[in-house]
Amino acid sequence: MYGTYRFKDKDPVIDTVRTCVDIYAALRGMTFGQAVKSISKSSGVSADCMYRWFRGNTRRPQFCTIKAVVHATGRELSIDTTKPRFKSIKGGRAA
Repeated sequence: MYGTYRFKDKDPVIDTVRTCVDIYAALRGMTFGQAVKSISKSSGVSADCMYRWFRGNTRRPQFCTIKAVVHATGRELSIDTTKPRFKSIKGGRAA
């Protein structure tokens, strides 16, 4: 049985995605905004959607959009099935 998944402000996975975008930007010498636009093109998730996650009022993004953005950064996101928590990000394919 899973425990309750509670958070005060936003889903913690948003912080995980923000870290992926930051790493993507740093590796390519881009600003955060440039990285969001580039990831938007390759993931199919609009830049506006991502900005609403990071700076707007979106509290619970859908996992399919989260997964698409993380994949577009060249990383993978997995869920530990023994505990209802997100595991650390592992390097995936080269973006």
